[in-house]
Amino acid sequence: MTQIPTAQPRALSLLQILRFAAIGAAFWLIAALMLRGFIRWEMTEGGWRVVLYALTVPVTVGFLVMIRFAGAARGQMFAAAGVVTLTAALLDGLALGWARGLYGAEAARVTDAAGVLLWGVGLGLLFALWWDRRLG
Repeated sequence: MTQIPTAQPRALSLLQILRFAAIGAAFWLIAALMLRGFIRWEMTEGGWRVVLYALTVPVTVGFLVMIRFAGAARGQMFAAAGVVTLTAALLDGLALGWARGLYGAEAARVTDAAGVLLWGVGLGLLFALWWDRRLG
């Protein structure tokens, strides 16, 4: 049986990895500060929670477009999004462990913030996978 050759995406260069890690750090900082504000304004409860999770969708798409313009080539979106979300997740893990007051003093508020951030990480990776599969 003959196989159809497919183009293999090239691995990210060190410069790309560093660029995407910097984007991940900046994205995490912006998201963390915004979530801190949303929590202080009690916008993570009731109907606001649905709005917050829904707003994560266009923000995630915007972040993927930014990754593309920052140098992710065809077939590299999933790897690039992986570096961005890996960096953001590592920073959030450090913040939850050592800067507990970032999202608030109450455990419920902290889990609200962590839930939104994990949702965003999952969406980012899912959309990047779709981007690579559909758009190349």
